[in-house]
Amino acid sequence: MDIIANSLRSHTCGELRMEHVGQTVRLAGFLENLREVGAALGFAVLRDYYGVTQVVIETEEMMAAFKALNKESTLSVEGVVRE
Repeated sequence: MDIIANSLRSHTCGELRMEHVGQTVRLAGFLENLREVGAALGFAVLRDYYGVTQVVIETEEMMAAFKALNKESTLSVEGVVRE
């Protein structure tokens, strides 16, 4: 089980810190919440056993993909860590 889970992520949600800013990471977890600010701006909260991380949605395509998911859906996301 750990081999599969580790291939889906480079870090856990509770692991990211200031020293990770600027790095590209892959996270995997459950969609806890989605806050839509506009057609191309929103925030998704990704949760795993270790913590939570906020994911910034910056395009209409990304927003459409997130809106198609139900809460507690499992997903893997990749992006650059911001402060």
